[in-house]
Amino acid sequence: MRALNGIMEYRLIRTLTCYSSSDERIVFDVQIEKFDLSGFQKEFGIEENNPMYDSYEVKAKNIPFIKSFVPSSIGINWDFNNYAYFVEAVEN
Repeated sequence: MRALNGIMEYRLIRTLTCYSSSDERIVFDVQIEKFDLSGFQKEFGIEENNPMYDSYEVKAKNIPFIKSFVPSSIGINWDFNNYAYFVEAVEN
């Protein structure tokens, strides 16, 4: 968030957020680099006119797609038995 001429400006960022399945706490979140709206809409089966402001659950089949948008240095150990992963929109 930043102020421009006294007006607060919010920036929408997209994150990959990991939640613990046992207590729903956030384990980590990482900003998605170079978010490609049309690519994500296609990958998640979302209509073109939907800006994807909600949370979208990541399934194992989405991993190859998602990997190209998160830094390789993160080294996510995908574990769908103990964690749930979501693509989310967050105002910064």
